[in-house]
Amino acid sequence: KALNDRASTWSDKKDGIDQGISSLSSALEAVNSIDALVRQAKGIALAAKTATGTELSSLVTQYNGLLTQIDNLSADASYQGLNLVNGTGSTLSVSFSEKTSSLLSVVSVDLTTASTGLSISSAANFSLGSVVDASITELDAAVTTLRGNGQTLGSNVALLQTRLDFTKSYVNVLQGGSDKLTLADITEEGANLVALQTRQQLGINAGALRRPHFFPSHWLGLGTGHGAARAPAMPSGRQIVPGRRQNLPWHRYPQLRATTEMSITHCNYIIS
Repeated sequence: KALNDRASTWSDKKDGIDQGISSLSSALEAVNSIDALVRQAKGIALAAKTATGTELSSLVTQYNGLLTQIDNLSADASYQGLNLVNGTGSTLSVSFSEKTSSLLSVVSVDLTTASTGLSISSAANFSLGSVVDASITELDAAVTTLRGNGQTLGSNVALLQTRLDFTKSYVNVLQGGSDKLTLADITEEGANLVALQTRQQLGINAGALRRPHFFPSHWLGLGTGHGAARAPAMPSGRQIVPGRRQNLPWHRYPQLRATTEMSITHCNYIIS
């Protein structure tokens, strides 16, 4: 039962680890998508350095639209109510065993365009080269931040996957050990039952041998067919009674005496 209980506990931990992997994977996908949007925004900023007029206005609109999509994506990247990329203050805790110290904690980060996050300013006026250069600098810093967050999340996903594989194998070992013990108990009970039945059968056989009429004619060598030898008649009123000393004239009944001694010896052997 102890092995079954431990296997059940670790099975629950396995489910928690699996959910933790899903949470981190969602956050990692969000990081990769935000990184792609930031790189697109950088391409637009580079194009704005040489654009004029209507083309420049279009690029500014596209740029600001990408920043809005970054914020929307960050807000949408939640898994079971936990968002690890839309601001600080949240923590993912994954327990590996019943020990309180055996766990992984991952704190959330802010990957929005706000100053508390990636700090990417909107393009108010890309007509000035200095504004475009400042935006490109912000975008480069954002890419560096995203790369670091992506590596951290990826490392944690790999760690949880390793723990998940170990937990699955460990649960199988515990369940296998429990099954072996159960089989051993069943085998032992079966052996005990067979032994009990054997003792009961031996007791029945021994009881049958103790009855007064347990001397068949063929034990006495009298035979049953025509012309078979006949034993001398027993003295009038005598019979063999178990547990009582028999005062019979054994010299007149040698076959009966030999058979009786053999039968009593056989009975004692079975009883013992």
